[in-house]
Amino acid sequence: MALALTVYIVAHTVSGEMQDPNGFERAVERLRTAQIQRVVLESYRGGLSVDEAIMVKARDQFKTAGFETMGGLMPVWGEGFGKRGEGVETHLPFFCYSSEETVSAIEGEIRKLARLFDDVVIDDALMTSCRCDTCDRARGDKEWPEFRQELLCGATRRWVRAAHEENPNAKLIVKFPQTYDRYHVYGYDTAHFPEIFDGVWVGSESRDPETVAFGYTEQYQGYFNIRWMRACAGPKFEAAWYDYLDCNDTLFYLQAVTTALGRPDRTVMFCYGDNLFSDNRVQRVTEGLPGLERLWQAAEHPRGVFVLKPPNSDGSGDLFIYDDFGMLGIPCVPTTQLSPDMRSVIVPAQGFADRKTGGAIKEIIRSGGQVIVTHAALQRITDQPDLLALFGYRPQGVHPVRTRISGIELDGKVNKLEQPFHVPGDLAPEKEATIAARAKYGEFMGSRYVPLVTVMTHPSGGKAIVWNIGAFGHDAYNIEESLCVPVRSEIPQLPAPVVNLLRNMAIEPLGFSLSAPARVACFLFEKKAVFVNYRAEPADIVTNGLGLDLSSLYAAAEGTAADSERSIRLAPHSFAMVGMN
Repeated sequence: MALALTVYIVAHTVSGEMQDPNGFERAVERLRTAQIQRVVLESYRGGLSVDEAIMVKARDQFKTAGFETMGGLMPVWGEGFGKRGEGVETHLPFFCYSSEETVSAIEGEIRKLARLFDDVVIDDALMTSCRCDTCDRARGDKEWPEFRQELLCGATRRWVRAAHEENPNAKLIVKFPQTYDRYHVYGYDTAHFPEIFDGVWVGSESRDPETVAFGYTEQYQGYFNIRWMRACAGPKFEAAWYDYLDCNDTLFYLQAVTTALGRPDRTVMFCYGDNLFSDNRVQRVTEGLPGLERLWQAAEHPRGVFVLKPPNSDGSGDLFIYDDFGMLGIPCVPTTQLSPDMRSVIVPAQGFADRKTGGAIKEIIRSGGQVIVTHAALQRITDQPDLLALFGYRPQGVHPVRTRISGIELDGKVNKLEQPFHVPGDLAPEKEATIAARAKYGEFMGSRYVPLVTVMTHPSGGKAIVWNIGAFGHDAYNIEESLCVPVRSEIPQLPAPVVNLLRNMAIEPLGFSLSAPARVACFLFEKKAVFVNYRAEPADIVTNGLGLDLSSLYAAAEGTAADSERSIRLAPHSFAMVGMN
């Protein structure tokens, strides 16, 4: 089976249930039934350090039962282990890494694991929010994110050396959390960690997007995380990881579908126990493995619209907007840098963290390509008048002012909004620019309008497009400490005609059009197109110019079928895979 499955077993379970013969046998039966191939045995979590002899016993038992094994640790503080971070930025139990007590304690765990396993993974709390006096003095005049990244890079280099000293064959792997637009805030470094570590994993968990428990995370995020992390880490990227938290069996299965489309070498489920195996969660994935395997096999060489996010880039008011692009049905190809041969590109605020982005945009437009920027991205080039002019603006025509709107005018018709929507800024384009859509606001002194979409078409045939949309900024995070997405996105709630306009504007250079509701995602690969309906209602998809061979349609859910030569009806929470001519 190409879609290799792994289950993570936390330290408390390793030292408890797995030491009981009945508990171990129950685990073996569950894992075999679920077609699990490998287990991660954790040695440390929250102050509990599992004795080496217990780790050896657990490793050998699982090996004898036919499972591959590897080691893991979760770097969260617990009484008697390392120094807890100080300060009020977060109250979560992260470590202070200016403390030798912390760094040496974790090094001891890594050395222990490297003696026992060739593969060792550090779970996704390798972050710090410490503002203690030692950290404050050490950072000097650096901003906290920069200081934290340098601090953690120093500690992790030491740990990698330690692992290799204990075992020349050892691989020390870092697992990035799902929170890609906030990595740098707490010390994760997507530019240097892939160089330091021997392997890279990433979280693809999305859970329930309608609850605040773990954030209002759009389900497309799992795919973006995998593809973008692969762009950052290259051949060191290995695995993606999702969990049961805040999930019923349907949401758990959708995490598996999204993860398979990212095509990681391994898929990891967190974590072993009754919660994972109850309520049909794992059973639903196991029953769906034939379809998931087909998705994984098809998901080679992604095609579509390039979306730019350089390593360690800050998104200003565009945090996690890539999830929204995917939920508009735009087939996104994450990239860390632009190339002149790209035909369709979206650049949110994050894109201008790379100083070469402006020059690359000019080259793309000069060669007949298309570049779309958000309002926050436009704000970032108001000090570059020549680049700003390509999009039809002067600095005085771009202003940040968040405004609630009541409707969006397309082709002379105002589409009323059923859900709240805000534009992030006011725009006054030059007369050469075309206003393709306007947002209606205000009642005092009559209705008024602000551009929602503007287009500048250049002699080369290239287009420079501005979308007056945005997501949210770091100030949306509050003391409740949601590390994931703290607010519901407004973008996928736009009226269907507006969703179709934005999507088709982005994909026009690819030579096809697509009509579908929001939260129906489109994935294009070398030989296949895949559509995933993340909605709780059926969805009708109509394509033109994509060259689908609907006789090859594969769907794992009843109720999904081709309605005509260009149309597919997708059942709720399902996918369809179709060959392309």
